[in-house]
Amino acid sequence: RSQELKQILMERSKGVIDITLPDINGKNISLSSLKGKVVLLDFVYFSNENPVKHVFDLRNLYQKYKKRGFEIYAVSFDEDYEVFEFISKKIPWICVRDEYSLNSDLLVKYNIDKMPNYFLLNKQGDIVSRHIFIDSDLEANIEKLLKK
Repeated sequence: RSQELKQILMERSKGVIDITLPDINGKNISLSSLKGKVVLLDFVYFSNENPVKHVFDLRNLYQKYKKRGFEIYAVSFDEDYEVFEFISKKIPWICVRDEYSLNSDLLVKYNIDKMPNYFLLNKQGDIVSRHIFIDSDLEANIEKLLKK
């Protein structure tokens, strides 16, 4: 366990911990492949929340900022593949799924205790802020990063 903790701390000291997971087409997509864009990293468990509200909130952000270099990388922790598939087919941004669900080591590595949970990454791929809500603070941070 202490070796695992040392590894996590070493990864954290390097900035964002890269994630590579499959989308609904089985294509592995890595978070690091989005460098050069402002990215909202979305940790989500669609089965345990109001997915319609979640998707609409993100859709508004995505439509507003996509053409300016903004991307969303959503990580679903749903056990039920059909829930993930149903929702991810309806969204235009990147949505991947961790098959380990709530037992995923990503939840520990990113210190996630409730979902949704959002991290905003700058164009270099560094985490610049963490958010629990989609609100004006998040939008202000996105605006600021897109101007850089």
